[in-house]
Amino acid sequence: MTKVQIIKVGDKVRSFDFHDRDANAFDACYVEGVVESIEGHPQGGGGEYLKFKITRKVFGGKELDVTIGDYNWVPQNGQETWTGKITDHVVKIG
Repeated sequence: MTKVQIIKVGDKVRSFDFHDRDANAFDACYVEGVVESIEGHPQGGGGEYLKFKITRKVFGGKELDVTIGDYNWVPQNGQETWTGKITDHVVKIG
């Protein structure tokens, strides 16, 4: 089993929307930014979330400028979901 990469404040990250982690795929979907804090989600719920301002967004393999500058909250890697899976959709980049 691969060790889950824990993300820290200050890390530049890419958060994938789906299981596929190929950033160059024709249907790639992800957002990028620098983690500003690790906190609870603003709409409630448990667990740790990485908060970062979106600097890049790719959806369906196309670069989009919508939501650039908005904040994004994604679950910290290594947490168990309600389905029993472990979160692991965020990778350090750059």
